[in-house]
Amino acid sequence: LSRDLCRRDSECDYYLSIDADVMLTNRQTLKLLMEQNRKIIGPLVTRHSKLWSNFWGALSLDGYYARSEDYIEIVQGKRGVFMYITNRHEFGRLISTANYNTSRLNNDLWQIFENPVEWREKYIHPNYTQIFTHNHLEQPCPDVFWFPVLSERACDELVEEMEHFGSWSGGRHEDKRITGGYESVPTDDIHMRQIDYDKEWLHFLREFISPVTLKVFSGYYTKVGWTEPSRTWKTLLKPGGGCRFHRYNCSIESPRKGWSFMHPGRLTHLHEGLPTTGGTRYIAVSFVDP
Repeated sequence: LSRDLCRRDSECDYYLSIDADVMLTNRQTLKLLMEQNRKIIGPLVTRHSKLWSNFWGALSLDGYYARSEDYIEIVQGKRGVFMYITNRHEFGRLISTANYNTSRLNNDLWQIFENPVEWREKYIHPNYTQIFTHNHLEQPCPDVFWFPVLSERACDELVEEMEHFGSWSGGRHEDKRITGGYESVPTDDIHMRQIDYDKEWLHFLREFISPVTLKVFSGYYTKVGWTEPSRTWKTLLKPGGGCRFHRYNCSIESPRKGWSFMHPGRLTHLHEGLPTTGGTRYIAVSFVDP
Protein backbone atom coordinates (compact mmCIF):
# COMPACT_ATOMS: atom_id res chain seq x y z
CA LEU A 1 0.00 0.00 0.00
CA SER A 2 2.69 2.50 0.96
CA ARG A 3 4.66 1.76 -2.22
CA ASP A 4 1.57 2.38 -4.31
CA LEU A 5 1.04 5.72 -2.58
CA CYS A 6 4.63 6.67 -3.32
CA ARG A 7 4.25 5.74 -6.99
CA ARG A 8 1.17 7.93 -7.33
CA ASP A 9 2.79 10.88 -5.55
CA SER A 10 4.91 12.96 -7.93
CA GLU A 11 6.81 14.43 -4.97
CA CYS A 12 7.78 11.03 -3.57
CA ASP A 13 11.42 10.76 -4.66
CA TYR A 14 12.50 8.02 -2.27
CA TYR A 15 10.80 5.11 -0.53
CA LEU A 16 12.27 3.35 2.52
CA SER A 17 10.96 0.01 3.77
CA ILE A 18 12.14 -1.48 7.08
CA ASP A 19 11.18 -4.88 8.48
CA ALA A 20 10.37 -5.26 12.16
CA ASP A 21 13.47 -7.38 12.80
CA VAL A 22 15.92 -4.75 11.49
CA MET A 23 17.64 -2.36 13.88
CA LEU A 24 19.40 0.56 12.18
CA THR A 25 22.17 2.02 14.35
CA ASN A 26 23.88 4.24 11.78
CA ARG A 27 22.28 7.69 11.82
CA GLN A 28 23.65 8.36 8.33
CA THR A 29 21.90 5.37 6.72
CA LEU A 30 19.53 7.36 4.48
CA LYS A 31 22.26 9.72 3.34
CA LEU A 32 24.68 6.88 2.58
CA LEU A 33 22.08 4.93 0.59
CA MET A 34 21.04 7.97 -1.45
CA GLU A 35 24.66 8.73 -2.29
CA GLN A 36 24.92 5.36 -4.05
CA ASN A 37 22.59 6.71 -6.77
CA ARG A 38 20.80 3.41 -7.41
CA LYS A 39 17.14 2.93 -8.26
CA ILE A 40 16.87 0.09 -5.75
CA ILE A 41 19.36 -0.45 -2.95
CA GLY A 42 19.40 -1.84 0.56
CA PRO A 43 21.88 -1.83 3.45
CA LEU A 44 23.48 -5.11 4.39
CA VAL A 45 22.50 -6.08 7.94
CA THR A 46 23.32 -9.32 9.73
CA ARG A 47 22.77 -10.93 13.10
CA HIS A 48 25.68 -10.16 15.39
CA SER A 49 28.67 -12.46 14.74
CA LYS A 50 26.57 -14.66 12.44
CA LEU A 51 26.10 -15.14 8.69
CA TRP A 52 22.33 -14.67 8.87
CA SER A 53 21.65 -11.62 6.71
CA ASN A 54 18.87 -9.74 4.92
CA PHE A 55 19.59 -10.92 1.37
CA TRP A 56 19.89 -14.12 -0.65
CA GLY A 57 23.13 -14.77 -2.48
CA ALA A 58 21.58 -17.13 -5.03
CA LEU A 59 18.50 -19.18 -5.92
CA SER A 60 18.22 -22.95 -6.20
CA LEU A 61 16.65 -24.63 -9.23
CA ASP A 62 13.26 -24.70 -7.51
CA GLY A 63 13.41 -21.00 -6.65
CA TYR A 64 14.41 -21.22 -2.99
CA TYR A 65 17.41 -19.83 -1.10
CA ALA A 66 20.85 -21.09 -2.00
CA ARG A 67 24.22 -19.85 -0.77
CA SER A 68 26.29 -18.24 -3.49
CA GLU A 69 30.05 -18.75 -3.71
CA ASP A 70 30.73 -15.17 -2.64
CA TYR A 71 28.02 -14.96 0.06
CA ILE A 72 30.38 -15.15 3.04
CA GLU A 73 32.76 -12.60 1.53
CA ILE A 74 29.86 -10.17 1.01
CA VAL A 75 28.41 -10.64 4.50
CA GLN A 76 31.80 -10.26 6.17
CA GLY A 77 32.60 -7.17 4.12
CA LYS A 78 35.53 -8.73 2.26
CA ARG A 79 34.04 -8.19 -1.19
CA GLY A 80 33.17 -4.92 -2.87
CA VAL A 81 29.74 -3.44 -3.52
CA PHE A 82 27.04 -5.87 -4.58
CA MET A 83 24.58 -4.80 -7.28
CA TYR A 84 21.67 -3.86 -5.05
CA ILE A 85 23.12 -4.26 -1.57
CA THR A 86 25.83 -2.14 -0.01
CA ASN A 87 28.24 -3.37 2.62
CA ARG A 88 30.54 -0.34 2.59
CA HIS A 89 29.32 0.78 6.02
CA GLU A 90 27.88 -0.79 9.14
CA PHE A 91 24.19 0.13 9.12
CA GLY A 92 22.75 -1.96 11.92
CA ARG A 93 21.76 -5.51 12.82
CA LEU A 94 19.06 -8.10 12.37
CA ILE A 95 17.09 -8.91 15.51
CA SER A 96 16.19 -12.50 16.36
CA THR A 97 12.41 -12.64 16.87
CA ALA A 98 11.71 -16.38 16.51
CA ASN A 99 11.60 -17.00 20.29
CA TYR A 100 10.40 -13.57 21.41
CA ASN A 101 7.94 -13.92 24.28
CA THR A 102 5.33 -11.17 24.50
CA SER A 103 3.70 -12.37 27.72
CA ARG A 104 6.01 -10.35 29.99
CA LEU A 105 5.61 -6.82 31.24
CA ASN A 106 9.09 -5.93 29.91
CA ASN A 107 9.75 -8.55 27.26
CA ASP A 108 13.22 -7.31 26.26
CA LEU A 109 14.62 -8.25 29.69
CA TRP A 110 14.44 -11.90 28.60
CA GLN A 111 16.45 -11.35 25.40
CA ILE A 112 19.93 -11.79 26.88
CA PHE A 113 20.38 -15.06 24.94
CA GLU A 114 18.58 -14.26 21.67
CA ASN A 115 19.84 -10.69 21.18
CA PRO A 116 22.85 -10.24 23.48
CA VAL A 117 24.24 -7.09 21.85
CA GLU A 118 20.93 -5.24 21.99
CA TRP A 119 20.38 -6.48 25.56
CA ARG A 120 23.76 -5.17 26.63
CA GLU A 121 23.22 -1.77 25.01
CA LYS A 122 19.88 -1.41 26.75
CA TYR A 123 20.49 -2.87 30.20
CA ILE A 124 24.20 -2.58 31.06
CA HIS A 125 25.55 0.66 32.54
CA PRO A 126 27.33 2.79 29.89
CA ASN A 127 30.45 2.98 32.10
CA TYR A 128 30.69 -0.76 32.79
CA THR A 129 33.62 -1.40 30.43
CA GLN A 130 35.63 1.35 32.15
CA ILE A 131 35.99 -1.02 35.11
CA PHE A 132 38.54 -2.91 33.00
CA THR A 133 39.92 -0.13 30.79
CA HIS A 134 40.22 2.68 33.37
CA ASN A 135 39.90 0.78 36.68
CA HIS A 136 36.57 2.57 37.17
CA LEU A 137 35.60 1.15 40.57
CA GLU A 138 35.78 2.43 44.14
CA GLN A 139 36.58 0.87 47.51
CA PRO A 140 34.64 2.91 50.09
CA CYS A 141 35.27 0.32 52.84
CA PRO A 142 37.95 -2.38 53.23
CA ASP A 143 37.39 -5.08 50.58
CA VAL A 144 34.08 -3.51 49.56
CA PHE A 145 34.17 -2.75 45.85
CA TRP A 146 31.68 -0.38 44.24
CA PHE A 147 31.16 -0.30 40.49
CA PRO A 148 28.54 0.46 37.78
CA VAL A 149 26.77 -2.50 36.18
CA LEU A 150 23.06 -1.94 35.39
CA SER A 151 21.47 0.89 33.45
CA GLU A 152 18.63 2.92 34.95
CA ARG A 153 16.24 1.22 32.57
CA ALA A 154 17.33 -2.22 33.79
CA CYS A 155 16.75 -1.18 37.41
CA ASP A 156 13.32 0.25 36.66
CA GLU A 157 12.16 -2.76 34.66
CA LEU A 158 13.37 -5.28 37.25
CA VAL A 159 11.41 -3.44 39.94
CA GLU A 160 8.36 -3.29 37.66
CA GLU A 161 8.55 -7.05 37.00
CA MET A 162 8.76 -7.85 40.71
CA GLU A 163 5.90 -5.54 41.63
CA HIS A 164 3.85 -6.93 38.75
CA PHE A 165 4.44 -10.47 40.07
CA GLY A 166 3.59 -9.24 43.55
CA SER A 167 4.13 -12.40 45.63
CA TRP A 168 6.63 -11.05 48.15
CA SER A 169 7.84 -13.48 50.83
CA GLY A 170 6.79 -11.26 53.73
CA GLY A 171 10.11 -11.48 55.60
CA ARG A 172 9.22 -14.64 57.54
CA HIS A 173 11.59 -17.36 58.79
CA GLU A 174 9.41 -20.07 57.26
CA ASP A 175 10.20 -20.20 53.55
CA LYS A 176 9.11 -23.14 51.39
CA ARG A 177 11.20 -21.86 48.47
CA ILE A 178 14.51 -22.93 50.02
CA THR A 179 15.93 -26.28 51.13
CA GLY A 180 14.86 -27.02 54.69
CA GLY A 181 12.11 -24.43 54.57
CA TYR A 182 13.77 -22.10 57.10
CA GLU A 183 15.42 -18.73 56.40
CA SER A 184 17.74 -17.63 59.23
CA VAL A 185 17.95 -14.05 57.98
CA PRO A 186 14.56 -13.39 56.38
CA THR A 187 13.97 -10.57 53.93
CA ASP A 188 10.89 -9.49 52.02
CA ASP A 189 11.95 -10.77 48.61
CA ILE A 190 11.13 -12.55 45.36
CA HIS A 191 13.46 -15.14 43.83
CA MET A 192 14.39 -14.81 40.18
CA ARG A 193 13.07 -18.30 39.46
CA GLN A 194 9.62 -17.17 40.61
CA ILE A 195 9.37 -14.87 37.59
CA ASP A 196 11.12 -17.43 35.35
CA TYR A 197 14.24 -15.27 35.13
CA ASP A 198 16.78 -17.52 36.86
CA LYS A 199 18.54 -18.72 33.67
CA GLU A 200 18.85 -15.18 32.37
CA TRP A 201 20.09 -13.90 35.73
CA LEU A 202 22.71 -16.64 36.09
CA HIS A 203 23.94 -15.84 32.59
CA PHE A 204 24.13 -12.16 33.54
CA LEU A 205 26.23 -13.09 36.59
CA ARG A 206 28.62 -15.15 34.48
CA GLU A 207 28.96 -12.54 31.74
CA PHE A 208 29.12 -9.31 33.74
CA ILE A 209 29.72 -9.99 37.45
CA SER A 210 32.23 -12.85 37.31
CA PRO A 211 34.79 -10.78 35.32
CA VAL A 212 34.68 -8.08 38.01
CA THR A 213 35.02 -10.71 40.75
CA LEU A 214 38.10 -12.15 39.05
CA LYS A 215 39.55 -8.65 38.72
CA VAL A 216 39.18 -7.56 42.35
CA PHE A 217 39.67 -10.98 43.99
CA SER A 218 42.50 -12.34 41.87
CA GLY A 219 43.47 -15.99 42.15
CA TYR A 220 39.91 -17.29 42.54
CA TYR A 221 37.29 -18.71 40.22
CA THR A 222 33.56 -18.20 40.64
CA LYS A 223 30.40 -20.22 41.13
CA VAL A 224 26.97 -19.26 42.40
CA GLY A 225 26.15 -20.26 45.98
CA TRP A 226 23.03 -20.03 48.12
CA THR A 227 24.20 -20.23 51.75
CA GLU A 228 27.10 -18.69 53.68
CA PRO A 229 28.69 -17.15 50.58
CA SER A 230 32.32 -16.11 50.43
CA ARG A 231 31.36 -13.15 48.23
CA THR A 232 28.15 -11.12 48.21
CA TRP A 233 27.05 -8.92 45.35
CA LYS A 234 24.15 -6.47 45.48
CA THR A 235 22.89 -3.78 43.11
CA LEU A 236 20.78 -0.81 44.12
CA LEU A 237 17.61 -0.61 42.01
CA LYS A 238 16.21 2.55 43.62
CA PRO A 239 18.05 5.47 45.26
CA GLY A 240 18.01 5.77 49.05
CA GLY A 241 19.20 3.82 52.07
CA GLY A 242 22.74 2.51 52.26
CA CYS A 243 24.84 -0.14 53.97
CA ARG A 244 26.95 -0.32 57.15
CA PHE A 245 29.74 -2.85 57.81
CA HIS A 246 30.00 -3.47 61.56
CA ARG A 247 33.58 -4.69 61.84
CA TYR A 248 34.99 -1.62 60.13
CA ASN A 249 32.37 0.84 61.40
CA CYS A 250 32.14 1.94 57.77
CA SER A 251 28.97 3.13 56.08
CA ILE A 252 28.02 3.86 52.49
CA GLU A 253 25.23 6.37 52.86
CA SER A 254 24.67 7.61 49.32
CA PRO A 255 24.39 4.54 47.08
CA ARG A 256 23.98 5.06 43.36
CA LYS A 257 21.25 3.52 41.25
CA GLY A 258 22.62 0.74 39.04
CA TRP A 259 25.92 0.55 40.96
CA SER A 260 26.88 -2.65 42.78
CA PHE A 261 28.63 -3.52 46.03
CA MET A 262 30.84 -6.61 46.03
CA HIS A 263 32.32 -7.78 49.33
CA PRO A 264 33.21 -10.94 51.29
CA GLY A 265 30.56 -12.78 53.29
CA ARG A 266 29.51 -12.45 56.90
CA LEU A 267 32.73 -13.83 58.45
CA THR A 268 34.50 -10.50 57.92
CA HIS A 269 31.76 -8.30 56.48
CA LEU A 270 28.68 -8.61 58.65
CA HIS A 271 26.52 -5.73 57.49
CA GLU A 272 23.12 -4.09 57.78
CA GLY A 273 20.98 -1.83 55.66
CA LEU A 274 20.75 1.80 56.70
CA PRO A 275 17.31 3.38 57.10
CA THR A 276 15.79 4.70 53.89
CA THR A 277 15.12 8.42 53.86
CA GLY A 278 12.28 8.18 51.35
CA GLY A 279 10.48 5.70 49.12
CA THR A 280 11.15 1.95 49.16
CA ARG A 281 14.49 0.14 49.14
CA TYR A 282 14.93 -2.26 46.22
CA ILE A 283 18.15 -4.26 45.81
CA ALA A 284 19.11 -7.26 43.66
CA VAL A 285 21.31 -9.65 45.65
CA SER A 286 23.36 -12.68 44.59
CA PHE A 287 25.87 -14.84 46.45
CA VAL A 288 29.04 -15.95 44.66
CA ASP A 289 31.47 -18.56 46.01
CA PRO A 290 35.07 -18.25 44.74
